[in-house]
Amino acid sequence: MPSVGLLVWRPRYKRTRYIRDLGPLEDLQTGSWLSLHWGFVHRSLGSDRTFSLYQAQLAPRFEPTKRSYAELTLFTSAYRGKGEFYNLLASASATAYFRLGVVHSLALRAALEALHRSEDADQLLLGLARGLRGYAPRRYDGTRRVLFNVEARPTWVRRPWYTLASTAFVDCGAAWTPDHKKANLVCSPGLGIRLGWPKVYNTPVLRGDIAYGLEEGSYELSVGLGQYF
Repeated sequence: MPSVGLLVWRPRYKRTRYIRDLGPLEDLQTGSWLSLHWGFVHRSLGSDRTFSLYQAQLAPRFEPTKRSYAELTLFTSAYRGKGEFYNLLASASATAYFRLGVVHSLALRAALEALHRSEDADQLLLGLARGLRGYAPRRYDGTRRVLFNVEARPTWVRRPWYTLASTAFVDCGAAWTPDHKKANLVCSPGLGIRLGWPKVYNTPVLRGDIAYGLEEGSYELSVGLGQYF
């Protein structure tokens, strides 16, 4: 896809620990940025159709206090073909991290997404892989999605070769399609364990969570690498 983009960025960073990760020195980007992107596809280039793509993203970054960090992300995109726009997507998210004491932290996230004139009926998924632990990965879908997460992240053991931490969390969210599905906010509390490896390249974190889906009365276990958000 031939494309052109514009990036306006203020390169500023803060170095700290125990904001998002489990002890390694973190480079937190405190400089905000704006990006614009345009792309074009034509049948003569081998595509099955002709269309253009438009994207814009604004990403303010903040350091409210010396012990906190916040990210805002505003994004929109759309396709245009046959004289009309389709697949219009707009999203907004806010994430904040607070260091408590020396090695503990609190993480908060809120996000909202909307899809208009989609080629498919429902494309925004909500579940285990999309911010809602305690439910199947594709349990909910729609053209609107809202999500809230809160995690307390205490660190218990620090050793040269490993770091042991845990988390207590609550996830809440809803996915719906206006005029077809109602917005039904569901929640899932849970507990998790985190195992960090300071001596391994890129200091990976092994994640294990178990959450209870209040709407369905069942547990879901998930594992992965890195913090959930």
